[in-house]
Amino acid sequence: DVLGGVIPEAAGRLTHTSSASAGAIRSAFVAMTILTGLSLPFLLRLARFSAMKPAASFPVRELLHIDLARFGRILLPTLILGIGAGMYLNFIQLYLLQRFGLTPGPIGVILAVGAALTVIVTLAAPAAGRRFGITRTVGVSQVLGSPLVLTLAFIMVLPVAVVIMTIRQLVLNLQGPLGQVFGMEYVDARERARLATAQIVVSGIGIGGIGPLVSGFLQVRGGYQLAFSVSALFYLLAGLTFLILFGKVHLPSERGPSG
Repeated sequence: DVLGGVIPEAAGRLTHTSSASAGAIRSAFVAMTILTGLSLPFLLRLARFSAMKPAASFPVRELLHIDLARFGRILLPTLILGIGAGMYLNFIQLYLLQRFGLTPGPIGVILAVGAALTVIVTLAAPAAGRRFGITRTVGVSQVLGSPLVLTLAFIMVLPVAVVIMTIRQLVLNLQGPLGQVFGMEYVDARERARLATAQIVVSGIGIGGIGPLVSGFLQVRGGYQLAFSVSALFYLLAGLTFLILFGKVHLPSERGPSG
């Protein structure tokens, strides 16, 4: 994130153009391509020496031999949350640029600080799950995202907006690892790999497909106020749906030792 902001700023100064110009932004993509290429030998070396093999194999026709009811229950809030996140996350940099006039440099710093803090919060997720319960932590975290995104829709003060953005990022990333743990324990062990794949696909449909499509449509008609307000509604619906469906579910890891 830092490099993604610093490189366009430097390129803009060298070429005496705006850091938001096509040439300056293109320089960041060139740097990203070079760094990706430099990382490939290390990835190939890791893959060569990992000696990892699939735990099991099965025919493709058996992919859908799953508990469809359980999968549907757990994927529904995932889709709703993905739509809400897609309506917000895909436009956050444009939001900072258009509403507050920030250039790529400051935007990169803001995102980098949020990412660094997210690491700390993610490490604290297991403790939060033990203290408040996995189901409650996941559902309440999603619900809390709603008023935060709604505030961002109308706030016009940059420092306050940055603080709220960071809090939203921390809260939602707190529930991410716990949601994965919940899913892995909720389904049969033989179906865990298929659930993980399904969650990635369904979340991607929301974040990369439906969410940005709906958000762009709403922004044309009501700006960020309307788009982010609807995004906040989806965050609320996702959390409430999760709590309604799983509020009384007790995972094996949450049960005390027998006897």
